[in-house]
Amino acid sequence: MLNERATHAPSGEASAQPGSPDLPGVWYPRAAPGLHWTETDGAFVLTHPGDDRVHVLNQVGVLLLELANGRHSVEEMISILQRAFGLDHAPEADVRQFLDRAVHAGLVR
Repeated sequence: MLNERATHAPSGEASAQPGSPDLPGVWYPRAAPGLHWTETDGAFVLTHPGDDRVHVLNQVGVLLLELANGRHSVEEMISILQRAFGLDHAPEADVRQFLDRAVHAGLVR
């Protein structure tokens, strides 16, 4: 994972998809277009056009970027991770931290 914290969309507005409830303060993250990743030795190397930085993610980070498609709220993403990995507690702080870092890195909007 990357590792930071997000409480709302970077613009401060909800970014709901058609068919999703348009609730104030609800963020439906979207990965930046054009992200490209390759798997190398169990890690995922992520690049973004126009950015010379390379980001290394684990499987959880890749899953979060795949879920950041504008159809899942942050709360839904947290719940999906909890179920997928059989966690006793919701990984809210970790997911928000990852999303904050991803926004800062230009990977998520």
